[in-house]
Amino acid sequence: MKAFNLSQRIINNDKILAEMENKFGNMEFPQFGHTAIIGDNDDVDFKKLGEQLNSRNFDLNDVQEAIINVIGRPVLEIRNDSFDVNEPELDFWKDILKRNKKGLTKVIPSIGRIELEGHPSLDWVGTGWLYQDDYIITNRHVAQEFAKRLGEKFVFKRNFLNEAYTCYIDFKEELNIPTSRSYAIGKVLHIEPESGYDMAILQIVWDDNNKKFPSLELANKLAMDETIATIGYPARDSRTKISEDQIRIFSDVFDKKRLAVGEIDYVDPDKQFFIHDCTTLGGNSGSPIVDIETQKVYGLHFAGRELQGNFAIPAIIIDRVFKSIVTKKHFAISEGESNSSMELEKISQEDLRGRKGFDEDFLNKKTPFPGVSKELEKELAQLKNSKHTKLDYLNYSVVMSKKKRLALATAVNIDGTLWRHITRGRDKWSNDPRIKPSEQVGNELYKYNNFDRGHLVRRMDPAWGTSYQKAKDASEDTFFYTNCAPQHKNLNQKIWLGLEEYILSKTVDNGMKICVYNGPIFSDTDMFYRDIQIPESFWKLVVANKGNNGIYSTAYILSQKKWLDDIEFVFGQYETYQVPVAFVQEQTGLVFDKEILDSDAMASITESLHMGLRMNQINEFEHIVV
Repeated sequence: MKAFNLSQRIINNDKILAEMENKFGNMEFPQFGHTAIIGDNDDVDFKKLGEQLNSRNFDLNDVQEAIINVIGRPVLEIRNDSFDVNEPELDFWKDILKRNKKGLTKVIPSIGRIELEGHPSLDWVGTGWLYQDDYIITNRHVAQEFAKRLGEKFVFKRNFLNEAYTCYIDFKEELNIPTSRSYAIGKVLHIEPESGYDMAILQIVWDDNNKKFPSLELANKLAMDETIATIGYPARDSRTKISEDQIRIFSDVFDKKRLAVGEIDYVDPDKQFFIHDCTTLGGNSGSPIVDIETQKVYGLHFAGRELQGNFAIPAIIIDRVFKSIVTKKHFAISEGESNSSMELEKISQEDLRGRKGFDEDFLNKKTPFPGVSKELEKELAQLKNSKHTKLDYLNYSVVMSKKKRLALATAVNIDGTLWRHITRGRDKWSNDPRIKPSEQVGNELYKYNNFDRGHLVRRMDPAWGTSYQKAKDASEDTFFYTNCAPQHKNLNQKIWLGLEEYILSKTVDNGMKICVYNGPIFSDTDMFYRDIQIPESFWKLVVANKGNNGIYSTAYILSQKKWLDDIEFVFGQYETYQVPVAFVQEQTGLVFDKEILDSDAMASITESLHMGLRMNQINEFEHIVV
C-alpha cells in the first residue's frame, strides 16, 4: 500500500496541509521543517546509507534501533492484542489504521518478547515472531545473548553457577495488562554467522497444540514507499541524542508491546536489505516489518541509525535461510570454522575453463605473479597435460607445492570501485581437478581438530565485477582446497583479521585498485600433522598505486607457532609485524618483481636476517609504515 512518502504528494494536498497547520502550527522544527511532520526526511541519502550497510563501511556494532522522524511516525500502545486508532494525531494515520485494524489485530498475538531466566543481568533481550507454527524468528544479536554454537549445533549458554539459561517468549507484556502468555524456547535451531544475515531461528514448546497462534506469513514483493507497521518491545535507549523526543513519543513508558507505523524508504537493488522509518528502540530487535494492508511480513528489523534510517532483512532472505535450515536440516558454517561434514562440491576441468586469474597489468605498473627459486621450482605442481604451474580462478591465481600439497603463493586483484558485499552462504569446498589429487590436501586434514580451513585469498577480496552475479561467482570461487591452508582457529583474530578488514575497507572507501599476495612460510622447524607440513607463519604483501605512475608495497608476517604445540587446546597472544618485502622473499624462496621490491615502504631498512632485521610491530593500524 503506497501512502505519502514523497513530500510533493503532501504539499499539494490542501486538506492535509490544513490539518498539519492545525495540529502542529505552533511547534518549531528547526532541524526538519514541515517534511518531518509527514515523515519525509529529504536530508538523508538513503542510497548512500544503503551502500554503507551493503559494503560494511560502518561498524555494525555501533548501529541501534532508532527514532528516524521525531514527528509523523506515531507509536501506539497495545492492550489486549488491540490498539486505539484515534491515538495518532494526524487523521490520515487514523484513517489508514481504522481500515486495517482488523487485520493488524490478527498478527499482534503472534509477536512476543524474548525473556531469560538465569542470566546475571538481562531479564529480556528482544522481540521474536511466530513462523510456520513452531518456530520463532529473531535477530542473531538477540540469540547470541543466551545461545552459542557448539560443533554442529547450538546450545544455551551457562552462568557462573554452570546453569544453562532458560529462554521463554511472552506474547503479551502489554501496558497495564498483568496477564502473561509465555512459552518455553526448547531449541536454538540456527544462528547466522557474523558474515551472514542478522537472523536466528528458535523452536517453541507448546503446552497444547490447540493453543497455537496463527503464524505470520511472508510477503512475496518488496517496493519503496509501501506503508508498513512494526510490532515489538521498544526499550529506553540511553545512547540517544534526542532524549526529550524519546520520552515524548513513548510517554516515558518502555519495555511493553507497541505498534509503530511508517514507510519503506529504500530497497537494496540486490534485495539484500531495505531501509524503513518506523519509530523503534533497542528492544525492537527481531520485530517483523509488515505490510499494513495485507499484514504479510516484508522483513526482519535488525538495526538503525538515529534520524537516518532503520534496516531490515527482506522476506525473500528469511525464506531462503529458513528453508535451508529447517527444511534441509543443515547448518550454515561461519568463515574459517571447522566442520568435518563440510560438503564437497564436485567440479570438472570444463567448469573451470576460461578463468583468467590474476591480472599483472592491474595497476600503474606491471606487478607479476611471483617467481620461484630453482630449488623451489622442482616441487611446483603442474596442470594435467601441461607444463603450466599457475591455477587461475576468478580475479586471483595460485601456485601449489606438489610435495607439501599446499599453496606456495596466491595473488588477487581487488577493485574498490566494483566491489560488492556478498553474504556468505553454505561452504562448498572443492578439490581442483586440474592437478592430481595427490598434489593437494582436502578435508582429511581438517577433521576433528582446531585447524580452520584458512582462506589465503579471502572470499570477500575477489568479490567484484560489473554485476552482482560476477562478484558472487568470484567470491564462491575462493572455496577450493588449493586456496586453503591449515590455520589455527585463533590465528584469524585481532590484528591479523583487522588488518585484512582494514585493507579491504580502505580499498573500497577510496575506490582504489590493489593487488594482495599471500602465502605460508615453510621452515625446517615446522611440525607435521597427518603427514602434512604445518607452516608456523604466513605472509601478506599489498601493492597499490602511488600517484598516476608509481606503486608502493608493504609486507606483513604473522606466526601461529605459539598454538601448534597443542592443537587440541591452546591459549596465548600473537603478534603481527610489518617487514621488508625482501625478507618475505628470503624466507619463502619466492622471487618478487624488481618494481615491487624497489617500491617497498621499508626498503631502506632491508638488512639480512642475520645482520639484525628491523621489524615493525603492528598493534594499531597507525603503526603501518607507508
